[in-house]
Order: sequence, then C-alpha cells, then structure tokens
Amino acid sequence: MEAVSALQRLGKQIIIISNSSRRRSDTAARLQRMGFAFDATDVVTSGDLVFAGLSAGTDAVFKDLGPRCFVFGNGDDDEEYVRACGKVTAPTEEADFILARGLFSVLGAGPAAPYSAEAEAKALAASLSRVEGGIPMLVANPDETRPDGADSPMPGQLARRYEQQGAADVRRVGKPHPLIYEACRAQMAGHGTGQRIVAVGDSLHHDVLGAARNGIDAVFCCAGVHADELGVPQARGDVEPEPERLRALLDRFADETGGCAPTHVLAGFRM
Repeated sequence: MEAVSALQRLGKQIIIISNSSRRRSDTAARLQRMGFAFDATDVVTSGDLVFAGLSAGTDAVFKDLGPRCFVFGNGDDDEEYVRACGKVTAPTEEADFILARGLFSVLGAGPAAPYSAEAEAKALAASLSRVEGGIPMLVANPDETRPDGADSPMPGQLARRYEQQGAADVRRVGKPHPLIYEACRAQMAGHGTGQRIVAVGDSLHHDVLGAARNGIDAVFCCAGVHADELGVPQARGDVEPEPERLRALLDRFADETGGCAPTHVLAGFRM
C-alpha cells in the first residue's frame, strides 16, 4: 500500500488490472475498504469487459454468442449479472454458450445450485454432445491459481478441463489475453504522449506473460502466486528468494513460453 500511495503522490497514473469476474465497481469498493485511494475509473476487470462485451455484442469475442447461457458462477450476483447484460440462463441442452465466472454455483434453468464436480461433469458432457467441439465457453476469469496461492477451484481450471475433453471454442478474457490490455490503453488515452508503461504483478503466466505479449515491460514480485515455489513468505515482500530457486523458476517459465522473461524482479512491491 505504501508503494502505491507514494506513486500516486508523485502523480503517476495507476490502473488496476484484475482477472476478477465481477464488475469493476465491486473491485474498486474492495480496494477502498483495504485503504487504497482508487475509484472505478482506475480499475479494469475481465468481468467488466465480459459484461460490456455481452451487452454490446459487437466485438469479435462476443458478437456470435447467442442470448442463452449456462453459468458456472460466483454464487451471489450471477443472475443479476446475466440479466443486466441482456442474456438469459438456460440448461446446457438449450444454452448457446457457457459463461464461466466462478466455481461456486451452477445456474441453468431455475434457481442456482451449489457447484460440484458431478454437476460440472454432467454440464460439460452435455455441452460437448450438442455439436462437434462443444458449445462455446466464455471465461470471465482465466486464472488457474488464486492470487493468494490458495488451492481452490478457478474458472481457468474449468476452461482447461473443457479443452482437454475436446472443446474447440474457449474464449478467455483477462490477463494474459489482449482485450484487457487494449482496454487499459484506451483508458490511458488522453494522459499525454510518449508514456512509459510498466506492468507489476506476481503471476508469471498472467501478469508477466500478458505484459510481454502486449509490448509492456513487466516487474515480477516474488511474494505472491509463486511464493511457495520460491521459498519465500506469502505477501510479505521483504525476503529475497535464493538465486538458484528464482533462476530455476524463470528458466521453466521461459521454456514454456518461448523465452518470455520479466524485465525486472522484486522481492515485493515496496518503495
């Protein structure tokens, strides 16, 4: 928090990029409760981009999706979210696409039901039986690991399982994919030319890879998603990893991504 506040005092423009499947106003409210001085205009979330895309239906990612969706949801705001963007929920036998927001509930026809592995297997099997390659899946949070490193189900894991079962049309919105970076650049328009931009994050496969793919320098913070791999305390940012462990992690990441690497590495985001 101190580093962010110091940058704000220096007049640096900061945009929070989040793979949250919720609207950006919700993310801004959570940041404010944590003590950060951000409002919704400072935030871009994958959930907000999906909401806007489904509402307008003009972007290539969204325009050929029909009105009916089966929802893997967050469990609280899913019905309102779907209704407000002009879609309706439907069972997989009738849905035009699957909307993956979370893995806490499933919502087709009627009231939402708690998520379970059995419910997932049934829904994905039905979706894949409809057409060759299955009906499309739109992923409003492509994360496969929670930002705090906890082992809990994430929509990115669901998307990967759907693909492994034969799905041919899975559309991910958020880091490291282009749409969220395009939205950030649009939000920064009007703040002067010749801007120098850097992305700061703790996920190699989302923050660093996304920045690299979109022509942005990246600062990798060790005390986050990869803390266990690096042998450092989660979220503290005052302990540097052993150089050998850091090099091994970065080498594996480079091998997986065709040579991608962070521009800078910090123990944590501190001033």
